[in-house]
Amino acid sequence: MKMTVVTVPGATPVTLDAVKGRLLIDHADDDADLALLLAAAVERVEGDTLRPMVTRTIAFACPGFWPAMVFPVHPVGPIASIVYRDAAGIERVLDATAYRLDRGGDRGPAVLRPAPGTAWPAVHPGEVDPVTITALVGRDPAAVPAVQKLAVMTLVAEWYRNREVNSVGTLAHPLSDNYQGLVGPERLVP
Repeated sequence: MKMTVVTVPGATPVTLDAVKGRLLIDHADDDADLALLLAAAVERVEGDTLRPMVTRTIAFACPGFWPAMVFPVHPVGPIASIVYRDAAGIERVLDATAYRLDRGGDRGPAVLRPAPGTAWPAVHPGEVDPVTITALVGRDPAAVPAVQKLAVMTLVAEWYRNREVNSVGTLAHPLSDNYQGLVGPERLVP
């Protein structure tokens, strides 16, 4: 499944004030840098865990229907639509009664299957990605697990404290064991 963001999150799981408090920063001189580090840390944690933290709409382009369609991210909320090109090449919207979404509980993964007693429709063989599933993913910012928020703040702190460019011949700063310990158990394993 190829993912495209349809609507971006309207909030962040961690506020700039929370980051500044964690770093014991009481001035605004570095706010622009910290905001950039915060955005990058959120992207990194979401990428490392495959768990979007804050709600957004994603379109998943698929080469067809599989018996069990496993989503590459978690949590997956309601399905907004499933649009496909039928065998004749006509664009159709799949009725919501034709499928079931198992959200995968707290750990995931979410799986989409045809409703009992039905089968997926045939798709146009000449299309590259004839199926597009649009769904809500992520959580309300207040419901983001503390471990993910802490991972974001840990990354911001590491990057803020190690802002200097490494010179040739010096070792790069690897991500700490603290960060790895936070995101490791949170990784989605589809």
